Amino acid sequence: MSNVILLPLFLSLIPMFGWGLISVLAANLSRKVGGFNGGLLIQLFAFLGTLLISPIFFSLPEKINWFGLIIQGILGAGTYILYCQALEKGKVPIVVPVVSAWAFISVILGVIFLGEVISPIKAISIFITILGIIILTINWNKITRTRINLFNPGVLLALLVALGWGFSFFYLGPLTKQMGWFFTTIGSRTFIIISFFLAYFLRPQQSNLFQGVPWKVLLPIAALDVVAFTTYNLAVSRYYVSYVSVISSASPLVAVVLGEFWLKEKTTRWQKFAIAVIILGIIGLQFKN
Repeated sequence: MSNVILLPLFLSLIPMFGWGLISVLAANLSRKVGGFNGGLLIQLFAFLGTLLISPIFFSLPEKINWFGLIIQGILGAGTYILYCQALEKGKVPIVVPVVSAWAFISVILGVIFLGEVISPIKAISIFITILGIIILTINWNKITRTRINLFNPGVLLALLVALGWGFSFFYLGPLTKQMGWFFTTIGSRTFIIISFFLAYFLRPQQSNLFQGVPWKVLLPIAALDVVAFTTYNLAVSRYYVSYVSVISSASPLVAVVLGEFWLKEKTTRWQKFAIAVIILGIIGLQFKN
């Protein structure tokens, strides 16, 4: 394969690895400061990190889509808050797989509204990749003992998160083409952190954000998020949203593999099967026809 073909794959794999590493590290952060505060701190320091690199990449577009950036800000903060509530009210073995289906939404929206043409082999590859991600995130030991209630508030919240993330990561495509990939990145981050702080000050009880923060965990997470989110926007500004979002959403693969080799967590047969399916799907996405 030529470098031209490998570049979109490379740019899509960077967010996948970045968000996969974050999911492993963020668990430690959430245990120390709580889910909401952890999310706010990650976004705050990722915003500051993006500001640090802005002199290199920043350029002002001819027209700024303020409405689009505000929507991204509300979705970025709102979906994370809903995700925390879904985990609190629902059952993790059900909530996580439902949320992992967000890439389906991005693909469908990309085809309908951006006119992205998907060949049969790519359609099959997209389907099996996302199916593999869903299988990978299912805790098979717990789900067999869990009574599935589709009307449980946690499940409904998880569906809203999947819809929110699906639309958000799709909408970054047209925004980056309209305003440029880096301006969209820093603009989205600005309104995400504004939305987070509004939610923080509206909470009935406000804890000290910086009390007990594990800085050695938080700062690497923020740096990874800067790289992952910035690269995702660069990728969707040049290539199909349906392609980039599917590969980027395979971050659970990285988390499971790291858990196996780094945290010594045992991988189940279903997880190994899912990893093989995801890799097969990503390979299939590289074919033109």
